[in-house]
Amino acid sequence: MHLKTSHAPLAIVLTIAAASILAGMDSLGKILMRDFSTIQVTWARFLFHSIIVSLLFYAQGWRRFAVTRVPKTQLLRGLCMVGINTLLYMAIKTVSLAEATALMYLSPVLVTLLAGVFLGERILPRHLLAVAGGFIGVLVIIRPGFHSFEPALLLAFFRLPVAGAVFSADPQGGGGR
Repeated sequence: MHLKTSHAPLAIVLTIAAASILAGMDSLGKILMRDFSTIQVTWARFLFHSIIVSLLFYAQGWRRFAVTRVPKTQLLRGLCMVGINTLLYMAIKTVSLAEATALMYLSPVLVTLLAGVFLGERILPRHLLAVAGGFIGVLVIIRPGFHSFEPALLLAFFRLPVAGAVFSADPQGGGGR
């Protein structure tokens, strides 16, 4: 699918807005973790997320918004989303948001490498170059060996296979609808 040239500026603005909102949510989660438990912060995140998404998509009609052809897949994806965010909040309680987020960016690296192993997809040299670049970027941010190891980084790392393989996977196409 090709993006029409007239839609490119809107796509850029929406991408920047989405990235800013996500960064803001993670930052707010880090602040809230000072005074509230992980479960409370996760609950609040999804309560407000559900309200906002429901209001935004209400105009499409509830049936189109709420009905899916694959309810088990959608339920699994929803539970994975709750799980990965809970692990992120547990991690950022003790490590920097930058380190936890950097580990999140290993997800495309793992998905690319595992696609060749489990799905039999061809991994071209340019793919390996992109994987190497992503891995180097993560190493630059988390600076392994330059400070003491923090076990909470493992919480952020363990969310990667869930986020990359289950939540982001779309075997039916079209968001699993």
